[in-house]
Amino acid sequence: MTGSRYMLNRRTFTAMLAGAAPLFSINRLRADDYPNKPIQVIVPFSPGAGTDLLSRSFAKFMQDRLNVPVTVINKPGGGSVIGHRAFLDAPHDGYNLLVTTMMPNLINTMLFADGGYGIKDFKFINAQTRHGFMVATSKKSGYDTFGKLVQDIIKQPGKVSSGQNLNSGGHFATVMLLHTLNLKQDAIKLATYGGGGAQSRLAMSAGQVDFTLASTNALDDIAEFSHFVAQIAPEPIPGYEHVPMINDVLAKENLPLMPESVIGVQVYQGVATHPKFATEYPERYEKIISTYKDILQSAEYIEHVKTSRHLQNLWYGPEKTTEIMEAGYDVLKTYAHLMKSDK
Repeated sequence: MTGSRYMLNRRTFTAMLAGAAPLFSINRLRADDYPNKPIQVIVPFSPGAGTDLLSRSFAKFMQDRLNVPVTVINKPGGGSVIGHRAFLDAPHDGYNLLVTTMMPNLINTMLFADGGYGIKDFKFINAQTRHGFMVATSKKSGYDTFGKLVQDIIKQPGKVSSGQNLNSGGHFATVMLLHTLNLKQDAIKLATYGGGGAQSRLAMSAGQVDFTLASTNALDDIAEFSHFVAQIAPEPIPGYEHVPMINDVLAKENLPLMPESVIGVQVYQGVATHPKFATEYPERYEKIISTYKDILQSAEYIEHVKTSRHLQNLWYGPEKTTEIMEAGYDVLKTYAHLMKSDK
């Protein structure tokens, strides 16, 4: 018996490969027929928060287009560190996405919370909403103007109380206001909460604290219990033009002004994934990008946005969103030491 009986000649081998190629391509397509199972959207805040509402609208419309369940998973706690960590620990194959408050909350957790992650650990897809900040006082506090509030903070340290969502933009802006006024952080009685800010707004509306500072879409929920006394934004927030700009009030009170770079830090909420998803599964990544962009630009979603003050349909895209995040990171990093200090 010779070995030649069991060997294929070149022509036969080539013919077999040619016949197998279509079958191989079909099997490969079936193996990566993305998505072919449910997708999770991880939200590092409690149900009912603005980011949660955004994620649920995003999930509903994506589910309809991808023909698989898209489920929102809330993982609050630790000033959002728990949820962000849960996302990073999940597989990065396109079946786990993140909807979060990218700036300033996520950046703040990078800078002064022990999350163990940095800005390069996230691939930002799009900042879908943008909101400025508002100083709101409880109607039970007796402060119906920002001038009265700030003068009491200066003249009676420790008298005025505030409730803030831990590591939020409002928390940052409150600390920066005290820094601008050359005051220590104990100049106010600051209570911080987790879970998206609902607890701080409830405390303020009930008169348990004198004021809070948060994005406009969040404060609208407690408008009937509040005085909106100052806004912190680069330009007047649409719909709130009657509310004075914070630096205008500070100038009138002959007080130092907040830095323009700080005022430029706004709330951006949107969708992110992991860099490995983009590099290891580029076709899946592009499918998520194109599907998401199509949702935001669709007539049905544009109409849906009109039903909620929490929603917008801005499209910056990955490159511009990353630029926004990196610029915000630089500003927040400059003042991160103040968030860690109680001096």
